[in-house]
Amino acid sequence: MNRMSETKSRRAALVLLLCSGVLWPACSAEGDGNDGGLDAGTDTSDGDAGTDDETTDDTEGAMPVVDPDRILADITWLADAERGGRKAGTPGNAAAVDWAEQRMMDLGLEAAGEVDFRQEVSFAGWEVGGEATVGIDDSILVPGEDYEILQYSGAADVTGELVFVGHGLTIPPYQKLQHPLCPVDETTGWDDYAGIDVTGKIVVVLRHGPGDNQSWHNYCVPQAELQDGAAPVLWNFAYKAANARLHGAKAMIVVQDYYHENEHVSGVTLDVAGFLDDFASVSVDRDLVTAALPDLHVTAAFGNDLLLRDFINPA
Repeated sequence: MNRMSETKSRRAALVLLLCSGVLWPACSAEGDGNDGGLDAGTDTSDGDAGTDDETTDDTEGAMPVVDPDRILADITWLADAERGGRKAGTPGNAAAVDWAEQRMMDLGLEAAGEVDFRQEVSFAGWEVGGEATVGIDDSILVPGEDYEILQYSGAADVTGELVFVGHGLTIPPYQKLQHPLCPVDETTGWDDYAGIDVTGKIVVVLRHGPGDNQSWHNYCVPQAELQDGAAPVLWNFAYKAANARLHGAKAMIVVQDYYHENEHVSGVTLDVAGFLDDFASVSVDRDLVTAALPDLHVTAAFGNDLLLRDFINPA
């Protein structure tokens, strides 16, 4: 693995209230019934509809007028491929914001944003910065075909030894009364890193947990510094990355366990909270990794990765 480069950025989003398809009285200054507006009735003080100067607005409580053709036209325009998904910071998003703002102005709405109808908010975003290169031994891997960078991966420029650490889990000894459904021995706990020095190295971790038994994820808890309240975390990619970094690793390669297909895990994320600026995480096709790290074949040979830790790291 030669280089992986990602950046964490902050973007501005524009939050708008749309009154495009369904027009309530408060959304429209006036209407003639032909453009989706409301046709207001009239009333007089003596019940005679004869004098204009005694006409009053009687739209309170009126049902909204819905123009399905206008709704379809608005949705079609916003969802058009030219908008590109309208992700914040993109030209498609800017065009959609301009469109919505103009619609509000056309309706005669009163602006209530920080700047006219616009309200700026901040949020964490992520994108690959520069060119990422991942290699194993003398082979440079093909992005999208051989590997995928996990969303919210950090950046690392590291060349180092690949070290297999099972599922990358650390479960300290615990009180059985507090976690009665955790299948791990409460007196010993479980540590895939026990006896393994991964300092400055690249760890290879399997997806999920031993035996693909979700009780590990649902009912066991990691070391205190990596807990997320009462939420299960052990199978989360963000946890596995944080645990690897806590043990001194510089990068993590995730491979499918042997209960799933060989191809790299696709479309996965560490989430914003899992972003580690100096730690890179990628998913690689299992066969490409086992060619360089034969220990991975242990699970396939036994057909039960519950035996994995004790076989590779005997007590």
